[in-house]
Amino acid sequence: MACDAEIAEIDAFLAEEKHLDGPPPLWTQSYGRDWTLRWGLVDPAGVQRGELAFTIDARLEKPSVVLLTQRRLIHRLDLVPDVECKDNPYGALVMGLPPQVCGSHEHPWDVNREWVRVNGFGELPFRRPTSRALRSIDQMLATVCDAANVQLTTGQRDLRLPDQGELF
Repeated sequence: MACDAEIAEIDAFLAEEKHLDGPPPLWTQSYGRDWTLRWGLVDPAGVQRGELAFTIDARLEKPSVVLLTQRRLIHRLDLVPDVECKDNPYGALVMGLPPQVCGSHEHPWDVNREWVRVNGFGELPFRRPTSRALRSIDQMLATVCDAANVQLTTGQRDLRLPDQGELF
């Protein structure tokens, strides 16, 4: 269970203007598995209060980005094939969400807020479909930043997938 003060703190964090900390960081890969990239979110006072964490598998398919503040998950966006379908939990219809979501989707704070209040941080079970036009990692960045009031500079908008290097 999350207390009212924690919920209010997340609401305030999302409402305040923030920016990314510098240019895009480098992707890292561990043991030939998933690629990751972590990018700090800085408030107007210059304090890092959150981060965006990107992951993509070794084949550079199915990218995902999560928004964290104080290590608490508050938003996730998954870019997946249109044939991949997931069920929404009971109660989705009351929130205007479909019972099943196929393709790319997000787990935004606004539809998961009450679930987190009752069940605590760690999961965002409710999904909302994204636009079918959302197809690239830089579009994912822009979508999450728009949802979280993160200001992007021109040099930060061009996020690239990791380089694969030479095979031979």
